[in-house]
Amino acid sequence: MAGSVCGGGVGQYRPKAIACPEKKGVSMKKLRTLADVLRQAGFVRITGLFLVFYLLCSMAVWLSEPTTLTFGDGLWFSFETVSTIGFGDIPAETPVARVITVVLSVISIFYIAMLTGVAVSYCNMLIKMHQKDTMARFMDDLEHLEELDRDELADLSRRVREYRRRQR
Repeated sequence: MAGSVCGGGVGQYRPKAIACPEKKGVSMKKLRTLADVLRQAGFVRITGLFLVFYLLCSMAVWLSEPTTLTFGDGLWFSFETVSTIGFGDIPAETPVARVITVVLSVISIFYIAMLTGVAVSYCNMLIKMHQKDTMARFMDDLEHLEELDRDELADLSRRVREYRRRQR
C-alpha cells in the first residue's frame, strides 16, 4: 500500500515525505490548545491570587502561632493544609491559626477542583481535535477515490466500518 512516510492514511496522491512536518505542528497545536484552556479558565490570574493568599496565610500563621518559629514554618504549615497532608508537626493552636487553616483549606479545595477541571477540559479538547483530524482524513480519502488502488479502497472501507461500529 502506498502512502506517506508520516502516514496514517491511504492514498498514492499524498506526497512521500522524508520528515514529518505535521508531527511538529501537532505539538504546537497541543500547546496552543493548552494555552487556550488556561486562558479561558483564567488560570494564571486565579493561580496568582491563590499564591498571594497562600503567602498571606503563611505569614499570618507565622505571626499568630507560637509553634511556627520562622516564615518557612508558616509556609510548611500552609503547604500541609493545602495538600491535605497534615503531618501535625506544626499544630494550629491559636484561634487565629485555626480560622486561617479552615479558610485556607476551603479555598484550596476550590483551587484544586479548578486544576482538575482545566486538565479534563484540555483532554476533551485533544479528543475533539483528534476526531476532527480523523474526519478530515476520511474526507480527503473520499475526494480522491479514483486515485486509490484495490488495497487502499479495502483499507478505507475497513476504516469506515470501524467508524460506524464505534458510532453505535
